[in-house]
Amino acid sequence: MPIEIVGRTTTSLADTNGNSNVRGTNSQNSSAASNDANAASGDKVSLTGSAAWLYQIQASLDQIPVVDSARVDNIRNAVNNGTYEVNSDRVADKILQMEAMLYQQPGI
Repeated sequence: MPIEIVGRTTTSLADTNGNSNVRGTNSQNSSAASNDANAASGDKVSLTGSAAWLYQIQASLDQIPVVDSARVDNIRNAVNNGTYEVNSDRVADKILQMEAMLYQQPGI
């Protein structure tokens, strides 16, 4: 049965095998499923406005490169020229912030 998702922009869905049509079966109670008009035509999922907004944000973030190449080049050049200076106070602060975040995580 095809799955229709309402409130999502046009992006094809794929299952874990890479098939572009997501299909599933209802193995719990086939007689109850046959009585349900929605089961005959396929499952339907509606996304809230917030979910659609989050999907748009994710799509925008996917367009941003993970690495700032210009910054990497500037740092590489400074290291090669011997002009790169390490701010030890900033490094220490960032390490302390990371440690504090790790201890705030549940289960740690």
